[in-house]
Amino acid sequence: MPCAREQEREMKREYIRKHSKVIDPYAGLTDRVAIIKAYHLAAPADPLITYLPFPGAIDGVYQALTRDEAQSLVEYAAELLETDEDDSAIQIAITLAAFTDADLAVVQERLLSGGRYEPAMLYRGASVGRVNSLIDRLGEDLEQNSRILEALS
Repeated sequence: MPCAREQEREMKREYIRKHSKVIDPYAGLTDRVAIIKAYHLAAPADPLITYLPFPGAIDGVYQALTRDEAQSLVEYAAELLETDEDDSAIQIAITLAAFTDADLAVVQERLLSGGRYEPAMLYRGASVGRVNSLIDRLGEDLEQNSRILEALS
């Protein structure tokens, strides 16, 4: 039977080779917000489709964001935190925190309401109210104390 299985695998490889296509998810995109959203969108696993990577460093796109564009992405990340796409939300928010001076208040509020204190850099520039909320949570859950302290730093 090893020969039959190998023939099956070879037929499958040949089928994929003949029917596969390459998709550029960035083709035609000029809006920086749309480019960043496409960059963080999880591509569905399909052996017949190859997605081209972003041509260059996405950091430059983040650095070129206007204040309004950055705030639009903060809102988008906050919305994603309410879905199954929270990994993408965290990545977007981290990169915004690193490369822009965007106000992350909405993201901070969503993280706090979910009892999430990581990544700590997302709490940079937190309002006095959010800082006080973090301080109030110290001691409630000893396992979370170090994470809360990191968020406060």
